[in-house]
Amino acid sequence: MKGLALYAGWLVVLGALVVGLQGLLQLDVLGAVLGENTLWTRAVEVLIGLSGVMLGYKMLMGKKG
Repeated sequence: MKGLALYAGWLVVLGALVVGLQGLLQLDVLGAVLGENTLWTRAVEVLIGLSGVMLGYKMLMGKKG
């Protein structure tokens, strides 16, 4: 489970960078790399969202690792 949390953490960092670049520079990094509105782009966005939910749950429940 520790490995999953590590990957989730990296996906949350990636998501924060993507959202920051979209807000600051209006630059769609995922769309530029994976194509706009493709299955791959949506899959990565869903994985980033699920990672955020998982880490948020762990923070609220006070679990580590």
